[in-house]
Amino acid sequence: ERFSSHLQWRINMLYQRIFEILIFLSEAFIIIYYGQSLFEQKKKNITIVSLACLFYISFFFFYLVSTGLVNTFYLLFVNLLFFKVSFNCKIKNAFFHSLILTFMMIITEFVSALVTSMVLDAGIDSYESDTTIYILNLIFSKMLYFIICLLLTRVFARSKGVFGSASRFWILIIVPISSLCTITVLFNIALISQVSFFNKVMCSVAAMLLILSNIILFFVYERSIRDAAELLELRTAEQIAETDKKYFEI
Repeated sequence: ERFSSHLQWRINMLYQRIFEILIFLSEAFIIIYYGQSLFEQKKKNITIVSLACLFYISFFFFYLVSTGLVNTFYLLFVNLLFFKVSFNCKIKNAFFHSLILTFMMIITEFVSALVTSMVLDAGIDSYESDTTIYILNLIFSKMLYFIICLLLTRVFARSKGVFGSASRFWILIIVPISSLCTITVLFNIALISQVSFFNKVMCSVAAMLLILSNIILFFVYERSIRDAAELLELRTAEQIAETDKKYFEI
């Protein structure tokens, strides 16, 4: 019985660590999306992805051995360093956006713990004693964090004039909001209903895939916007060249 209990504990820890790593990597891709939406790149895509993953994996190991306040300052430092190294932006702009993202991270984690406690009618710190509730908080908070980051990129990009019309964005934002509702329902079923540990893991996997698919969707969306802008520039240049040609012929 002791061996069985120890084995179950080891499985829970492995389950928890795997999802923590996936969540930290998803945070890395969220900050890449945020930076690319607002700043001009000064590194290649593969370099930016590598740097983000490296920084956030280091943050993961730092998170395992340190306290909440220290983690907050380290996250602020990681975001600041990533923006400054990967994009053409002033140090004050990098600090400003790093501070906003760090603050949003704290807020979304608190809101996630509050929502979970309300749904389950449990204490706000109940995630500390239940692995599945802990995973719920992680995935719910990161989905909420991603939605807020999407909205912030629209606000700051519009103020800087980076993008033109973004009406499609407000249609696409329905997707992450719907995913957030779906994640809530998934974990509500997994935690309140009497389901097996395997089914709880499957619910976690499904929720994680929802986050990843949302991130990929908006990366593709931003790429399509940039491709459309480049195509418009080429067509404009061709029209100008054609007009000049006709003028010289006349």
